[in-house]
Amino acid sequence: MNSSVTKIEVEHGRATGIALSDGTRIRAKAVISNADLKHTFLQLVDQHDLPADFRARIEAAQPAASAFMVHLGVDFVPDVKPAVHVFGELSFGIETLSLVDPAAAPPGHSTVGIIALVPHAESERWFPSESADDWKEWRHSSAYAERKAELGNRLIAAAERVIPGLSRHIVCRDDASPVTYALFDRTSDGAIYGISRAGRLRGAKSPIRGLAVAGSATHGPGVEAAVISGAFAAVALVPNLLASACEGQTDSALALSRVAS
Repeated sequence: MNSSVTKIEVEHGRATGIALSDGTRIRAKAVISNADLKHTFLQLVDQHDLPADFRARIEAAQPAASAFMVHLGVDFVPDVKPAVHVFGELSFGIETLSLVDPAAAPPGHSTVGIIALVPHAESERWFPSESADDWKEWRHSSAYAERKAELGNRLIAAAERVIPGLSRHIVCRDDASPVTYALFDRTSDGAIYGISRAGRLRGAKSPIRGLAVAGSATHGPGVEAAVISGAFAAVALVPNLLASACEGQTDSALALSRVAS
């Protein structure tokens, strides 16, 4: 927990554990990665441990959409539904989750999130192209801060069509761009949905024995996708695991085990 993985270790074609940024090495009989697909195979796995055609396929895979999000704390309770979708020249969603869980904000206050999807072609333009790590420095620049604030201001202004006077009630604000998602989620170009559908793997197995993948690498975003991809990863490492575990369980559990098998 709370540790940075820097390498998936492979010996004689089989995953044997992981290495952490502090130098710790953890041996394992198998490794499951639900990290970004490109991060897993292009950064955590040595290129010599992968077939050239598989590595080329991962390199060519296009990341899915990223997003821009404005996180707000406001000093009133908006008269809206917890989730609202707004369509137009600038399409976005508004989530007021403190309406679902009042403990998320102090009495008389609310949380408001405004999120707009950013297509990959556009999210790429949030990153300098000189080198892979230049954006980590650029995020501290005034140019980046100004660009982020400008788009955030546009989203807040547009959201006032749904929540009148929103800008006058802001007590705290934090914006997240594709660069933010790349930094904290370690995703390719800040892709919040992982890899595009065409680039996903069709199963949890990888070319390296004992290394399975889960999450958006195989099934895309969402709670259901995460659960199903986890089942696929389990069966990839222990065949028939779910079938035996689901004996006497519900029809839905048995159906899931058959899908994973």
